[in-house]
Amino acid sequence: MIFETNQPLVSVVLPTYNRAYILSKAIESVLAQTYTNWELIIVDDGSTDTTREIIAGFSNPRIRYIKHEANKGLAAARNTGIRNARGKYIANLDSDDVWMPKKLEKEMRRFTPGIDVVYSGYDRTLPNGRTLHLPHHPKEGNLKNDFLESNIIGMVMSTVRKEIFFKYGMFDESVQALQDWELWLRVAPHCQFVFVPEVLVTGSILQDSIASDHTKRLRSREQIFSKHEQLFCAVPAVYAKHAYSIGHAYALRGNIPHALPYLKKAYRSQPFRMRYLAACILAWITVVLRRPNIYKQIAAR
Repeated sequence: MIFETNQPLVSVVLPTYNRAYILSKAIESVLAQTYTNWELIIVDDGSTDTTREIIAGFSNPRIRYIKHEANKGLAAARNTGIRNARGKYIANLDSDDVWMPKKLEKEMRRFTPGIDVVYSGYDRTLPNGRTLHLPHHPKEGNLKNDFLESNIIGMVMSTVRKEIFFKYGMFDESVQALQDWELWLRVAPHCQFVFVPEVLVTGSILQDSIASDHTKRLRSREQIFSKHEQLFCAVPAVYAKHAYSIGHAYALRGNIPHALPYLKKAYRSQPFRMRYLAACILAWITVVLRRPNIYKQIAAR
């Protein structure tokens, strides 16, 4: 069911997969926006629950529903939404998040010539009940070097000029997690960012959230590091930090042969950091003794 309406300025892209149990709250938070020149594109990524019925219960003509017949992953769902967007701006929402009523109004006010991305604060509830406030250190301007350090802006926190995706590429559909970080690494050098200093999005990490799948996130970090290794190399301390983090995580899981090359990269990049040297020696000893648990036993002390 695709409804036609007047040309919207903002296209809200909401990917979802088997989230019928919480989807209504996300949709309602868009309908409650004080800014009204939007369309909501819900991309159902092959759901097998009652997602279609939940969406059909909303009769607003600004809601557009697109379904993948098979599950393709979050990046593919986001890309489908962007390709079908009629607005000049893309606002991002996930099914486990909720917008504050003035989210779009306050972000759209900040778009001026030369500004490509506007983002706002995000409160995320962790499985242990603790609330994480993002971003930790909000910044504006060109954030190329900041994204080399870490993924400082989650996609749900941002509204982006649509042309950015078509100029510099959409989400990498081969990456299963942290797709927003991979995208920012590519587009941030060409963008100017502005921050709205208010919490305008809230959400939770649920059992079926990608953020809860630590194995998928580790593999995606490794993939992103390999894809953009030359970018990271430009800042040796950052390069070493990421290499060590990946290698250390694999070593703690007992996969020393896979971990050792990353630990070596960290040490070679920053040879005077004792942590990196110690990790390499410990991993090497583990291999020699053929006791993969030694690394975890010692490193966890």
